Amino acid sequence: MQLTIESALNTCADKVTLDVQEQDSVIDTIYRFCKHRNVDPRTAVLRNEKGQVLDPTHSLSLCGIKDGDTVYLGESAMEQVATSRTCDIRCAVIAAAAALIGTIGLIAVCVSQGWTSSLSDQYGIVLDAGSTHTQLFVYRWPGLRRNSTAATVTQVASCRAEGSGIAHYSDDPTKAGPSLDKCLSTVAMTTVPAHARADTPIYLGATAGMRLLRERDLESSRQIMTSVQTTLRHFPFQFEPEQARIISGMEEGSFSWVTVNYLVGNFENNIQSLSPTTYGALDMGGASTQITFVPPSGVTIPLEDATLLRIYGVDYHVYAHSFLCYGRVEVERRFFANLVVAGNYSSEVENPCAPSGYNHTLSASYLFEAPCSQGKQALLTWGSEVILPDYGDVAERNFTMVGSSSYADCVAHVDKLFNFSEPCDYGSCSFNGVYQPSLHGKFQAFSFFYYVVDFLNLTRPGNFSISEFNSTVNTYCSKTWKEVQNFPGPLLEQLALYCLDAQYIYTLLVKGYGFEKDTWNITFTNQVKDTSVGWALGFMLNTTNLIPSEAPVIQSKLSQTAYALLVVLFVVFLLLGVGFTYMAYRGTKSSKARYRQLSNYGSVE
Repeated sequence: MQLTIESALNTCADKVTLDVQEQDSVIDTIYRFCKHRNVDPRTAVLRNEKGQVLDPTHSLSLCGIKDGDTVYLGESAMEQVATSRTCDIRCAVIAAAAALIGTIGLIAVCVSQGWTSSLSDQYGIVLDAGSTHTQLFVYRWPGLRRNSTAATVTQVASCRAEGSGIAHYSDDPTKAGPSLDKCLSTVAMTTVPAHARADTPIYLGATAGMRLLRERDLESSRQIMTSVQTTLRHFPFQFEPEQARIISGMEEGSFSWVTVNYLVGNFENNIQSLSPTTYGALDMGGASTQITFVPPSGVTIPLEDATLLRIYGVDYHVYAHSFLCYGRVEVERRFFANLVVAGNYSSEVENPCAPSGYNHTLSASYLFEAPCSQGKQALLTWGSEVILPDYGDVAERNFTMVGSSSYADCVAHVDKLFNFSEPCDYGSCSFNGVYQPSLHGKFQAFSFFYYVVDFLNLTRPGNFSISEFNSTVNTYCSKTWKEVQNFPGPLLEQLALYCLDAQYIYTLLVKGYGFEKDTWNITFTNQVKDTSVGWALGFMLNTTNLIPSEAPVIQSKLSQTAYALLVVLFVVFLLLGVGFTYMAYRGTKSSKARYRQLSNYGSVE
């Protein structure tokens, strides 16, 4: 059959009629036309009358070419490949740009929302070695902190160690360390995963009980701390000897203040605030009590009571004072010793703060040989000693306290624990001539403050007034022992002490610190967000630098709606990147195959 080929090539504008066979391939036909015309057949394609490119591998009949048809030679096939490759390059560029925008966008959105890394959680252990007992706390926080802000530290376990406080082992200091074994073995070791133990710091802070022992018997206090350090060293946690030490009253108060304000979120909320808000902290242990708060602006705090804390770029000028010997146990001891002295060392002494019908007996050594009763510390704390006379067998006696439910006398005897008339060298003082600035802001009271007030059923939702506190104490102190025994919960001997403890707390807060109706903004609490309130958490936060001293660079967070929309947007960009990558890959693969196919025809005659 005859086929007319009309060339539109710039190098060969020609028109010729060829005799061909139906089974001849398109590429063979191209080669016959180009053979004597100085045209590279690999750069040409045939199109039918409709302008459609004929597949070079197909026969003419398969392409629908019939006798007498005209086909057109033109448009370099290599140019088509180049054009296709140009499209492939464009797809690749779009894919890369979309993927980059999507990735960077998602990272930026996640960082702005404070996402943490997927690294393993970290742990820290603190032992609060108080005067009455030692409490172990295990804390956990994410592996990386977000935006240089504080890690979200949570308390995941706690344990009360066996026996009394470590200071009670002064007669046999080697037993102090082993008393911690059970808590360390059963709680710390089981709570902290094996892979994290070597990187988990463990700390022990000894408080007022050990501070008192150090003054009375320095060598015993050293031996106790050595025993404790030896025990802690035997466990596979991160520990150095300086991580177990006796902390000062100033530290105890300051760390409690850090704990309170960290748990309620004040530090992060204050970053951009012109008037930072903080809570004051009221803590009471067995041997000391602390008051810590930020005074009104412009107040200058004496150096011995001043602490400067810089948190998130905000400076906090904190007033902190610790009253040694004003903890619950030492106050009770001093109160009973004063009753004995006032009763002329009689074997039976009236106790107006105990319910009538209740008697209990205390030894002379317990009452008079403690540092808060006699010696240097008693003189520093109270300004006086309570001492036994030199005559007779008084030092060997036991003294029976006979309850009388005499509330008015109870108030009078509790007042004697304070010196409200001591000259004040400053503009304002609390008691015993100790400086205290004007009360400012809200307070949280915890430890023994909470336990006593909770027993009186005053920690229900909503605060209570000073007058309600006073009347509740009055009512309880007026009850007989028969009535008191009906109260559920505490041990019987503790029930007999709640009148004294409650009246002491009332006197300390109202007459000592000076809380009045307008400043009575006290919340009595034991936990915030399932974490015990006390100095231990603040101590760990400070020691491990988990709260930055400077403000984070990124502060603002997106709203949930904006966050969701941006995540969707950048995910779409990522999907576009994947789609265009696939198109570029397919196009490149097709172009290479076509080029290889056309190139193979170079050997065909």
